[in-house]
Amino acid sequence: MRDIRQDGGVLDSRAVAAPRAVAGEATRLRRLLGERLPDYERAAVAVELADDDPPAIRAFWAATGWYEPFADFRLHRPEAELARTVVPALLAEHGAAGDWLPKRYRLVDVDPDGFGFRITDEDRRPDDPPVLGVSFDPGADLVEQEHPRYLVWCANAMLAAAHDSWHRSGLKPGELSRVARGEVPFHALSPVTRCLDEDLWAVPAHAGVAEFEEHCCLVHREPEALDRWRQRTA
Repeated sequence: MRDIRQDGGVLDSRAVAAPRAVAGEATRLRRLLGERLPDYERAAVAVELADDDPPAIRAFWAATGWYEPFADFRLHRPEAELARTVVPALLAEHGAAGDWLPKRYRLVDVDPDGFGFRITDEDRRPDDPPVLGVSFDPGADLVEQEHPRYLVWCANAMLAAAHDSWHRSGLKPGELSRVARGEVPFHALSPVTRCLDEDLWAVPAHAGVAEFEEHCCLVHREPEALDRWRQRTA
């Protein structure tokens, strides 16, 4: 399996948020999930990570818990021991070697169609590790960095899940600068997310969004919320 991490595997140079800051934002994220998803507080289950897992990752999952519908948004349960069972089985199924695997990793996502999976590389930066993508596409088996920060990936996926029932609109190129000036409710966990109004947010279109760009979308509880914002900021 070709390992091309060095071709594009640049770590995010911004300082990793301290566990206390992560816990604070993750707690606010949980409140938002409870407001947006009617069954979240009932269905979410506690996540118990090992004592030697990175403190920031433990703080994040202790605050949010696991909610099974997250799996539909490119997110997997975070227990490292689960990854130690699933990942070798996936590699063996495709006849792929695992000698490239980091010493410490956890599962991020498994492609439902069997084309690959994603894991963290906690040898490089344990507190908020990069996400590695593994592809099983014929003739293109490779490993590459897909996202510089695991916790941002997780929060992006959860925010996409939280707003899945809202109306969705693409960002027009001329709106990028106006949206960028909006409130940033999750500086550490989802720096691309913006709260433009109570019923209008700009959120990542998928978990892998790393920069504020057209891969974000406007989500609104009702169409009028978007119309009002566009008229007000035109």
